[in-house]
Amino acid sequence: MERTIFIDGMPLPFCARDTGIYLGIFIVLVYCIVRGKLRSDRVPSTGISVILAILMIPMMVDAVTSYISIRQTDNIIRLVTGIFFGMSMGILLIPAANFKVYEANKLKIIDGWIDVVILSFINILVCVVILRFSILRWAIVATASIIGLVFIIGRFIFTLIKMLNIGNPKSSVLYASVLTIIAFGLLYVLRCLLLGPIRSLIL
Repeated sequence: MERTIFIDGMPLPFCARDTGIYLGIFIVLVYCIVRGKLRSDRVPSTGISVILAILMIPMMVDAVTSYISIRQTDNIIRLVTGIFFGMSMGILLIPAANFKVYEANKLKIIDGWIDVVILSFINILVCVVILRFSILRWAIVATASIIGLVFIIGRFIFTLIKMLNIGNPKSSVLYASVLTIIAFGLLYVLRCLLLGPIRSLIL
């Protein structure tokens, strides 16, 4: 519980780091929907992609160094590094499924550095609002992070379906939706069958 952020006296569904990751993905998702970029097929420029990759490093360093007890971390660092990791992952993953190998890719996921700055500002603002103010209710933050998780799992599956050219291309979204539901069902079953008994043995 010490790794979880509390809002309105209730813990969020995920730890602070995972909450950050899924919120970062959710913010990118909303940004792309608003800007009509959800069907983008063109990855960011090399320079922007390098910066996005660099923005993912702090979370990995924070996670590894804290888990092997080199240093202590806290929920502020977990949330902030996680949200930038999620932002970068979302930007790089969304165009992956629509990328065309033998045709021109025309719709950019982001238009340039200004988009990176805007998204970064939104991420920081969300972190400040969650950590310092009581504006966002528990249900809003929890729902947004769950949507981020469902979207990223669904997008991974959708990307695999497109890459492997499974079934009718026009039904890819339907296939991905069904497989995403199945994936979450399997995760739930594994959690009940494996984690429950393991926790009871430990406790």
